[in-house]
Amino acid sequence: MMSLLPVAMIILVPLCAIVLIAGLFARPRARVTATEAAGLLPPEREAELAAKRRRQVLAMAAAMIAGFVVCGAVASRGPVDTGLMGLPFALAIPLGAIAGLLVFALIWRLRWNDGEAPRRSAELQTREPWSFSTRALLLTPLLGGGILIAALLLAGLASVTDESGKHIGLPGISLAGWAEEDGRIFDVQYREDVFAPFPGWYYGVPLIICVVVLLAGLYLLLRRIAGAPRPPESGLLAADTLLRQGASEFVMLWVGMAFIAQMAGLAIISAIAFQSMYRRSVPHLDLEGMPPQEILQPGYGLGIVLVCLGLALLVAAAVLLVRQIVQLAAATRAIRSTSGMEAAR
Repeated sequence: MMSLLPVAMIILVPLCAIVLIAGLFARPRARVTATEAAGLLPPEREAELAAKRRRQVLAMAAAMIAGFVVCGAVASRGPVDTGLMGLPFALAIPLGAIAGLLVFALIWRLRWNDGEAPRRSAELQTREPWSFSTRALLLTPLLGGGILIAALLLAGLASVTDESGKHIGLPGISLAGWAEEDGRIFDVQYREDVFAPFPGWYYGVPLIICVVVLLAGLYLLLRRIAGAPRPPESGLLAADTLLRQGASEFVMLWVGMAFIAQMAGLAIISAIAFQSMYRRSVPHLDLEGMPPQEILQPGYGLGIVLVCLGLALLVAAAVLLVRQIVQLAAATRAIRSTSGMEAAR
């Protein structure tokens, strides 16, 4: 299994990356634009729409701030609690993502006033969690989370306990010693060794739990966004749809960004263990010097590929983060513009 593990990781990491990035960077085809919503909005409802957009922007900003604060607080325990063997670093991003989802769920609310308009409308079709985006966009983080869990299970099955008794090691062999006489090397001995850190069960079980919590939270939050009562007036439907689209996309981007960052960390840590395992000392005649290193292929090369993939995933996560910040800034500018128009009236 050990010989197949790097190959399997090479397959799973880009597969997860392709699924996540392709879906998260795609835009829904049937999307209501702000211009369309503004054209159908009754004038007397503009102030109410601006208030709801302010609340949604507040929920997004608070979610991002809470996520970053929790992520930083958890990661800061890594250098302090050395006995945890870096577990706070592994859990910082998923716990921050969970905190962000929770804060968004607490703040976000969409309920329109009944009003007194003579024309009212009722929506009879059933609304699903993907009603305000696309089903493919919803399946993207679900499939990405499933692939991430598969990678963590694979790494856990390949892991062994290290000297501390924790499942954070990758089994292999290393040079134990040799003898030399008359310029001839003989009695070369190897021993079983453990290469750490590696994302075994010690890291994998908490991460799998976090992935399941994130997927469940995402699904429930999307159901809540889709299931909130629709406005009673037909002129408000486009604006209502626009708000729900923005909220749905935000939470899916948030969870997708967390999965991409987790997969990047998994790839980089695994690559370091692979490179240590496939770089082996070889016997030599100068017993007082450091033994030369032998690079074993293709394992060492696959480790380099994993490092590159991990760095590429980190860049993708950073791009998604910048995208969220840009969208948040655009929404804030739109609210200020609406408020200025109302003040001018």
